[in-house]
Amino acid sequence: MIANAHLAHTRYWLIYFKDVWETNVPLHLHIRELDDAGNPQWHPEFAHWIDGTSGRSQGSEDRAKLKRAMKRLRERSLREYEVVYRAMVLGHSIPEIAEWLNDRAIIGGHKERYGTAEAMVIVYAAVDKLRDWW
Repeated sequence: MIANAHLAHTRYWLIYFKDVWETNVPLHLHIRELDDAGNPQWHPEFAHWIDGTSGRSQGSEDRAKLKRAMKRLRERSLREYEVVYRAMVLGHSIPEIAEWLNDRAIIGGHKERYGTAEAMVIVYAAVDKLRDWW
């Protein structure tokens, strides 16, 4: 199926991207002020963290690059995006992802069913694309 060296490479990049995704998560989300519509205003550090424009925090450039790569993946292959998001951000295991894929297939009325090998191939493809677009 997939060689062990490729699996190790995928695992390395998945962990690396997860670390970049979680880099410098700000502690404050809002300030005590309201905007013109009466909604709480974002804390400046949180706003910069979301859009990846903060020059003050180390890793913000890498986070912005990863955000662009994730957006590109979502636009070009939604299923791969959903699967890598579940693995990288939500911390789901490959068996959990396979179960989620099967649940989605059943709900959508599709015949396809996914095992751990098929789910791993999707993760592998998604991480490979993210790495290339990085």
